[in-house]
Amino acid sequence: MLLTEEDLRLFAEASGDHNPLHAPTRGARRSPFGRHLAHGMLVVLAMVEESSETRHGIGALTADFRRPVHPGVEYELTRTADRLSVADAEGERTIVTVRPGSPRRGGVVPAAPRTVRPARRSLDEIVEGAVSGTYGPDGDRLRLLMRRWPVSSHRLGALHLACLTWCSQMTGMDLPGEHGLLCRVGLTFHSAPESVSSPLRYTGDVVVDRRLGLVVLTARLYAEERPVAEVEIESLVLSPAPLPDSRRLAELLPPSRRLADTTSVVVGGGRGLGAGIVLALHSQGSRVFVGHRGTADELRELGVEDDGVTSISGDAGTLDWARRLPAAPDILVCSAAPPLRPVGFTVDSGVAARYVADAVRLVWTPLAAMLDRLGGRRARCVIVSSDAVRSNPFDWPHYVAAKSAIEGLVRWAAHHHPTVEFFLTRPGALRTDQMNTPGARLTAAPVEPVAAAVVRRLCDATPPAGNPELLDNDQIPKQE
Repeated sequence: MLLTEEDLRLFAEASGDHNPLHAPTRGARRSPFGRHLAHGMLVVLAMVEESSETRHGIGALTADFRRPVHPGVEYELTRTADRLSVADAEGERTIVTVRPGSPRRGGVVPAAPRTVRPARRSLDEIVEGAVSGTYGPDGDRLRLLMRRWPVSSHRLGALHLACLTWCSQMTGMDLPGEHGLLCRVGLTFHSAPESVSSPLRYTGDVVVDRRLGLVVLTARLYAEERPVAEVEIESLVLSPAPLPDSRRLAELLPPSRRLADTTSVVVGGGRGLGAGIVLALHSQGSRVFVGHRGTADELRELGVEDDGVTSISGDAGTLDWARRLPAAPDILVCSAAPPLRPVGFTVDSGVAARYVADAVRLVWTPLAAMLDRLGGRRARCVIVSSDAVRSNPFDWPHYVAAKSAIEGLVRWAAHHHPTVEFFLTRPGALRTDQMNTPGARLTAAPVEPVAAAVVRRLCDATPPAGNPELLDNDQIPKQE
């Protein structure tokens, strides 16, 4: 099964679900997934399309979204009598259970006014209780969607297809809205009228589990005042990871001019720990060049002065990016890493191998570029590793392999470049975009103490030792 960018655009236009998680936006980049993902209900349509059953309609279906499905990636679809699943080397991603029913007809639902921008609600702002409203998809786009997925559309019918698109629009644009992620949907269909003259009407009840960050909506949809579907939607609220707090950093590392007249490069400095290190270096007087994938405008959110921080956007693992580095930096910090997702330890090593290669590349290229430009000058280099090399999390064999390889590269560089002082830091789980799930937020530590400890050590210049120094400061949290 393969979904294209055009599939995502068509579904968004038909359903009205324009949540930024489903487009190559900054919001998708900063999600725990690191890139945009397909709408869950679009995945359901595509899976049903690939099923061998074409005679019967659908009386009910349940979809469990275990991991996101991304456009442009081919997934393996497995069929049994009433169960469909898509998977890749990382494991099962979506499971759909279908209960056959009579073939569906039902007319196309007229369009209704829809939200243009998704609601921006935190978990605390979502109110429990009754909800109601009307919904109608874009009729012309829905017909195109039906032509794109003819088997699914035949088994559902136009009206029940609109019930599916309502699930997506409701989750992505209203409840929870912009920060919502679909986890599970259960739909039971009833007979539909042959023609529909007004939009769908819905009534429902909202329950919020604030500890788990889960929103459950139980609803009934009506057409021509007849109930046509019973729905239960479970969605997760992904609260944005906090930006580093400059005031907290100042408490841990008072501003000074100890790094005045130095030039620093921070790779992966647009967010998370890297952004904290940017703020800390800037507070000590260093001129900072920031390698990141976003725009220069995004750096202004950190609250730093334009003349003290310069953006070098792009892929830091490429030669083109390396050519844009300053002539001879005094300090290099490598904090970038590919988006982290669980990977099983299987004989298919493709996903893991690509992750390791990408992670090493994000250190190798900027480090080689820096060392090439030093010309014998003294310099300092910090490589952000992870406490995972000690704790060995079960689902992260690729991450442990990548960080271990990077540490080996740093030891080699320290041995052959004695004028450069090398440091390794191994923080545990931090409150960053990659660890921004309800479960991870319960145990993740703030980035400010780690950033302050790293830059404090950089301020205390010492002769290079020929081996990387492991920053084992008590302020740097470890994973348990």
